[in-house]
Amino acid sequence: MCIRDRYLIPYLQKSMSSGKGIISDGFSDTWIRDTKRIDLLTNWWNRYLLRRLNNEIFKARLIPLNKVWPEIPHEDQFRPIVVVSPVIKWLEARFLLKIKEYLSNGLDKNQTGFVSNCGTGLN
Repeated sequence: MCIRDRYLIPYLQKSMSSGKGIISDGFSDTWIRDTKRIDLLTNWWNRYLLRRLNNEIFKARLIPLNKVWPEIPHEDQFRPIVVVSPVIKWLEARFLLKIKEYLSNGLDKNQTGFVSNCGTGLN
């Protein structure tokens, strides 16, 4: 994010999920979402800063989610989820408005997956 996008920071902060899985990089999704220090959130796309960040932010955890909890699952009753750093989610937030615009207006009208108010059961 660069300085010219400063006015978008509060909107992007509110769009971030909070209370998600913990990863070992030391960054908190709650801090990113709630901080008033806009100056600390504006220049994450700076190459110099990205090179200096700890490589822990680029690691992910694969977690097998038990779909029949509290029962003991069989091997086909797991759903894999990947937990990444909140920093990665913050970097992805830069594209949020453009992606929402594309998903609303740029997709073929026959597309139903990932479209607001359309479930996958429509096909």
